[in-house]
Amino acid sequence: MNQGYDFSGWQVIAGEAVVTDSGETATTITLGSSDVTCRPVSISRNFSLPFNPIPGSIDEPVISILTVEYDAITTISAVADSGYVFDTWEVNSGTAVIAEPESSR
Repeated sequence: MNQGYDFSGWQVIAGEAVVTDSGETATTITLGSSDVTCRPVSISRNFSLPFNPIPGSIDEPVISILTVEYDAITTISAVADSGYVFDTWEVNSGTAVIAEPESSR
């Protein structure tokens, strides 16, 4: 499978066949009386992107969570409370690339 995708199953797209266990990457396919075309089916991985602002420094000091697809460009923004100035975005766990860590938008 390509990076960012998970195997979901096998699909018979032409002909007649019985897939013993379509959810397994290695399985047995019993053909009917003609040629068969099968393909693997994959689904995109989704990841959680939680935001945990420092209490008192952001307008909404609650954890919010975005769901994003693997390798997707996602726009995030922050608005500081009165008396505070946005400093930087920081990755606390996992792997992410922040294009402009000092930008609040």
